[in-house]
Amino acid sequence: LLKEIGVLLEHESPTVQMEAARFLSSLPTDLERQIRIPEFTNKLERALDLWKRSLALQNDRPTTHMILGSWYVQKGQLNSAADEFRTAIRIDPNFVGPRINLCEVLDYQLRELTSRAQSQRDNMSAIEQTNLRNNMSRLQLEIQRLRNEEHELLAVDIKRSAGIPRTDSLHFRYAMSCYLMQDNAGLRKHLGIAYEMAPKNETYLLALVEMHRLAKEWNEAKKYLKELLELTPQNPQYLQLERDVQLEASAGADGR
Repeated sequence: LLKEIGVLLEHESPTVQMEAARFLSSLPTDLERQIRIPEFTNKLERALDLWKRSLALQNDRPTTHMILGSWYVQKGQLNSAADEFRTAIRIDPNFVGPRINLCEVLDYQLRELTSRAQSQRDNMSAIEQTNLRNNMSRLQLEIQRLRNEEHELLAVDIKRSAGIPRTDSLHFRYAMSCYLMQDNAGLRKHLGIAYEMAPKNETYLLALVEMHRLAKEWNEAKKYLKELLELTPQNPQYLQLERDVQLEASAGADGR
């Protein structure tokens, strides 16, 4: 299959070349390395360059930089990804999405710094430790600021969407934002609305299970787990979750 897609790098249509290159470049690093044989490498690079230049023609659109940022994340080029997400925000400060993507990149970088601080603390000078703590604090502040801004933008979209059908994904995103903002009432309200609009959406059901599980509301957690298992009875993730919830519920009952 990969060789068949690789052949498309020589297709007469530039659009087909670009789509083939985008697919191949989005593969996991170890798999991509396997197909980077001489006959494909140069063609892949040329097609990718063509794809990037086509996006550059739409350089004034935030979606262009969202696409590029997400592509850089797939490639593990996090600094480039962060630059693209920041550009998307700068082009349209009211555009929803790039802040959360940027938060994910910064959160990963923060975890890396935290791990380094713990593992290399004894080998770092006092100045290095201070610089590392300052960088960690800077990232924490930026992440919180971005989350606050995204939450406000989503709140505006929620108000605008009143009465509009099929806005479950918006309510779900706002619910997850409420979770990050530690707004439990908002989480429950908007996750409930998303579920009411799309009761067979497995993502919403799974979120409901986890929400009630964290609150130790076992009957509710089991209810939504049952609905999940009715949709996909043999899903190993859901079966394991069912076992975990049963154990936790039993332990909670024994501890009373």
